Amino acid sequence: MGSYKEISNSGLDIAKTIEDEEPDQEEDLTRSFSECEIESSISRCGSISNSIRQRGGSVASRSSAKEKKEEKPAFAEESRSSGSVSLKVYWEYFRSGGSCIYLLLFTFTCLLTQILFSGSDYWLTLWTNAEELRTRQGNVSENSSFSNITEADFSNVTDEIKENGPFSGEWWKEPDTYTGIYIFTILIVGVFIFSMIRTIHYFLMCMISSIHLHNRMFQSIIRAPLLFFDQNPVGRILNRFAKDIGCMDEMLPSAFFDVITIALTAIGILFLVGLVNPWLLLPILFLSVIFVKFRQFYLKTARDVKRLESTTRSPVFTHLSSSLVGLTTLRAHQCEVVFQQIFDECQDVHSSAWYMFLATTRWFGIWLDWICVTYVACVTYACLGLSTSMTGSEAGLAISSAMALTGMFQWGVRQSAEVENQMTSVERVIEYSKLPSEAALDSII
Repeated sequence: MGSYKEISNSGLDIAKTIEDEEPDQEEDLTRSFSECEIESSISRCGSISNSIRQRGGSVASRSSAKEKKEEKPAFAEESRSSGSVSLKVYWEYFRSGGSCIYLLLFTFTCLLTQILFSGSDYWLTLWTNAEELRTRQGNVSENSSFSNITEADFSNVTDEIKENGPFSGEWWKEPDTYTGIYIFTILIVGVFIFSMIRTIHYFLMCMISSIHLHNRMFQSIIRAPLLFFDQNPVGRILNRFAKDIGCMDEMLPSAFFDVITIALTAIGILFLVGLVNPWLLLPILFLSVIFVKFRQFYLKTARDVKRLESTTRSPVFTHLSSSLVGLTTLRAHQCEVVFQQIFDECQDVHSSAWYMFLATTRWFGIWLDWICVTYVACVTYACLGLSTSMTGSEAGLAISSAMALTGMFQWGVRQSAEVENQMTSVERVIEYSKLPSEAALDSII
């Protein structure tokens, strides 16, 4: 017969066809009963019973034929996006966590925290350089009483010390001990306070965003038409509410927070390293280009593997939920072993995709570590080669900042790739929050 839409488009009058068939059936019944009245009572009863059996058999055969013709609706293949995650997904994720003012306030706290953190490092360098200068001046003054150093020679030494260092001239570039302690303490307390405000602000925003996206998806699911549930098994829906929401609640906020803090810290370190020796920025730029290229090469595979892992997880939930619903039937037909083997096959497919994702992540991390080791070696040899024109505090700041930069930078690149992989869960949740809806519950008749 076809679907209701196909029957409507064919132009057939179904109601008239049914009305035409009913009189024919009534005539057949009256004819059979009239023939039975001529015969004896026994034969009449037998003929009626036979006609009823025949009619019942014809009805049963027609119903069985209709059931054979009707096809069971098949499950649609789960959709899977390709390419990079759209910026609209990022914007919708943060926009669900608060208003634009809320986002601007979070940005301000992040910038202020990083300024205070980098300022404390810079102030520590100024303070260390001033203490080193006073120590060398004290040594020169002590040695002048035991040697033939004139006052002109003493002034030449102190002037050379001041001119070689970039921190000279103003009072804040040559602080005394107590001033250095006071200002450094204020900066450290400010870093602690604003970093706490930034952290609480961020995770509160992520929690609100996760709640809003979950509620939107739930409202979209309960208002979805029945065709959606016919084409999508229950395990596929449970996968979105279980694993995808779990990634959005637990893994994505921490990874995104690492990316934000590491990016701001890297900018501050680059500023300090460039202030000490601008030539050290050249290997940093070269290192950044290599990291970006490796990240692009890695994400082309890791992103699609992560999406594949998400889709291969749905059959596990589907098979498990179906087995629990029909557990009594499975035990009655003794099919436990067969269904256990099917579950193991579904789990093996998912485990293979998950193992592939872990392998690509480890490969990416190993190559980043080797690149960072090469960069630290270059910075160390550069500081040793420029030891005559650099103070001890400047060399220490450059080497320590380079080591911290490489460690954080490679972790930040890995976390940025992890953020893109975890954003596929947000992409899947947003996809189910925009399902076509049924008609409104309240309608005007």
